[in-house]
Amino acid sequence: MYFTRFSDPRAQRVCQMNSCKADSVYAIKSIIKESPYQLTAIIFVGSAVCFAYAMQVFERHYSQVSGQDFDSFWNCIWLIIVTMTTVGYGDLYPKSNGGRIVGILTCIWGIFLASFYTVTLTNFLSFTPAQKKSYNLMQRLYWKDMIQKESVKAVATLYRHKLLARKQDIFDLNTKIDPKLLSSARIFREHMVKFKETTRNLFNYNEGNNESQFMKNEIERLGVRVEEISDELVKQRKDQVDIKEKLDFIINAIKGGTTNLVKKKTKVKPRTPKGAERPLL
Repeated sequence: MYFTRFSDPRAQRVCQMNSCKADSVYAIKSIIKESPYQLTAIIFVGSAVCFAYAMQVFERHYSQVSGQDFDSFWNCIWLIIVTMTTVGYGDLYPKSNGGRIVGILTCIWGIFLASFYTVTLTNFLSFTPAQKKSYNLMQRLYWKDMIQKESVKAVATLYRHKLLARKQDIFDLNTKIDPKLLSSARIFREHMVKFKETTRNLFNYNEGNNESQFMKNEIERLGVRVEEISDELVKQRKDQVDIKEKLDFIINAIKGGTTNLVKKKTKVKPRTPKGAERPLL
């Protein structure tokens, strides 16, 4: 784990850029994601060998008493595999306390490996995006053909039913209805039910996969975003108007204060009337 490319300085820098740590857990997850089959085989073989060796160490001394050959390493391997898969044939079983503890740990570890195998197999059987798209397209084409066939059958049975209905008055209570007419009505109803089921199956594969639905969702999302942007622009315009009014008020106040100061500092000189005597020097 510590010597893989998921724990080197580059991985640490990349993880730090994305607000995570390149620790051992991250390395294990990355290795499992990259090569799950090889890792599964290595874990299974390694754990089987380790548990088999521990079982042999504890049970070898009780081989003569229990009548079980734990001197053979292959018997220990067989016991561990049977215990790990939770099968338990009962041909071999531990007698010592240490062997029983090893058996319990083996069973718990086997449950973990079984769940890991299930996830790995599920991922293996899952479609890739290209395969899923191809599968949906094939299913849509198949169900379209089935719709055409069922529609032809429904129309044909309806036409046959109409021809039989014209031969007798079905609204007359005294008239005995022809069994062929009842049979044709029943067959038409069956074909209509199949036609509706086929249409429903086609709709299931069309839902969320066609381009028109995708474009519709994108247009709706863009419409919501445009409304949000327009609301933000209106709010910004209101803020700009308020700021402009405040600036105009401040500028007018500054201009008015400057004018008053100029008037106070300016002194008006009185004019001397004509013919007035000038003071003697």
